[in-house]
Amino acid sequence: MWKFLEHCRHNETEQSIEWEWNREKWQAAVNRDGAYLLRAHRPGQHSATELWQTYVQLTEAEAAFRTMKSEIKVRPIWHQLGRRVEAHIMVAFLSYAMHVCLKKLAAKKAPSLTSWQVLQHMRKIELVGVEFDTTDARSLTLTRITIPEKEQAAQLLQLG
Repeated sequence: MWKFLEHCRHNETEQSIEWEWNREKWQAAVNRDGAYLLRAHRPGQHSATELWQTYVQLTEAEAAFRTMKSEIKVRPIWHQLGRRVEAHIMVAFLSYAMHVCLKKLAAKKAPSLTSWQVLQHMRKIELVGVEFDTTDARSLTLTRITIPEKEQAAQLLQLG
């Protein structure tokens, strides 16, 4: 809704807020986007509110699958084996479960942040492998996590 806001002012004398919407821009969006019509398989089983909440959960799940799968570089492909299909579904489900947990944690501990904002901010923390050659011609790899920046450390502390 904020994209349709023309201006917003705080009047300290009258202790009020004044704003103005770009009604033409809003109407164009309404005309372009249309309306939703949700139909249930079993009418009367759920209220309109429950039906809408379920639909919103579905769109959130789809968005989480798309985003998380792209973040971990898992692309939808045509699997040939049943076990690969099951593995692909499991990765998608785990990514969604992680997204929901992070969303609830952020809402509880850092209400001003969305789960996507937390992920975007934490993206800079990386797991790296430091490799050393030994004197006896072997290789030794030590796994380390990069040190969080000041803001990231504060956010990690806030999230618990």
